[in-house]
Amino acid sequence: MRERSFSITAPTPGVALDSQGKGTIAFAVTNSTTRSLRGQMQIRPLGETKAGWLRLQGASEINFAPSETHQVTAEVQVPPGTAPGKYRFRLDACSTSNPDDDYTEGPIVSLDIGAPPPPEPVKKKPFPLWIIFVVSAIILIGVGLSVWLLQSRKETAPPPTPTPTPATPTPTPATPTPTPAPTPIVRAISSNITTVGECGRISGGDNEMDTDSGDVVTVAFSSTINDDQRNVYAIISYSCEEYGGNHTVLGVNNFTTVVWSAPSNERIVDVTCQGGRNFVSTPKPKGENQGFLTMPGTENSYWGNLSYRVDSGGSNDAPKVGTIGTVLMNVTTLPR
Repeated sequence: MRERSFSITAPTPGVALDSQGKGTIAFAVTNSTTRSLRGQMQIRPLGETKAGWLRLQGASEINFAPSETHQVTAEVQVPPGTAPGKYRFRLDACSTSNPDDDYTEGPIVSLDIGAPPPPEPVKKKPFPLWIIFVVSAIILIGVGLSVWLLQSRKETAPPPTPTPTPATPTPTPATPTPTPAPTPIVRAISSNITTVGECGRISGGDNEMDTDSGDVVTVAFSSTINDDQRNVYAIISYSCEEYGGNHTVLGVNNFTTVVWSAPSNERIVDVTCQGGRNFVSTPKPKGENQGFLTMPGTENSYWGNLSYRVDSGGSNDAPKVGTIGTVLMNVTTLPR
C-alpha cells in the first residue's frame, strides 16, 4: 500500500528568471508523520525541460523529526538560445527506507521563457536648416567675389597663382584588440567506484538475520552527483532487507567519494549526466549472497556496469553490501 509521509508546497506556481536565465525557488517539505524519517529530494524535469537546467542547493537527503519542515531550494539555469515556451518541473520526496511505496510528488512549477524584445527603431534626425543658410552664404560670397575679380582684371594684371601647401594627414588611432573570451573545456569522464559497508539490523521480529550462503535479501540503492567547482562527488546510499520471514530491515550506509578533480588552474562550471544527477534503483534488486549481480534500472542513467553483492560476513545480523560500477559524465571547465 502506497504511503505519503511527506507534503510539499511551493511559494509560487512559477520561477522568475533574470536576464541571464537564472532563478531559484524554495519548496517547503514537511514530515507529515509522528516518527523520524530520512527523506531523499529529487527534481523531476517534465515535458521538454532538460535535467541539466535544474539542481538542488545542498544535500539531497535530509533527516526529519516528527512534523518537522525543511526548506529545499532548487536552482534553475536556462541556457541562452532556448526556444520560447512554458517549461515545467516538480520536486519529489521519498523515504529512503521505503522509496518504492512511500513517496510524494510535489506541485508542478513552470518556467515561462518569452521571445527576445524586438530592437528599437532607428530615429531619423531632421535635416539641419543651418546647412541651407551656410550654403546660401557661400553662394552669395562666391558671386560677389567673381564680380570683384572681373573688375580687378580690367585694372591690374592677375597675381601669380600661389602653390598650394599639401595638407598633413591626421593619424588614425589604433583600434585596441579585444580580449578573447575563455574557451570552455569539455571532458568525457569515466571513473570507477567501489563501496563496501555493513548493514546492522534495526527492525524486524527475527532474532537472527540468518543470511547464509544462498539466502535472499533486497537492496535499496540510490546515488547523487554534486560538485563544488573543484571536485565532482558521488553520494551513494543503500540498505537491505530480509526477503521473506519478518522482513528484517537493515541500516542505511552512506558514502561520499570524489569522482573527479579539476586541474588547479581550472574551475568546474557544468556537470552533465545521462538521466539527471539523481539515480534510484527500481525495483529493489535481490541479492543471494553468492557473487556480484547486475543492478537493474541503470540503462538510462550515468552508471555503467553497476553490480552489487551481499555477503554475511562475520555476523548473521549484519551482512555486508558491496557495489562496483563506473560513473560516466561530461564535465565542463573554464580557466580560473
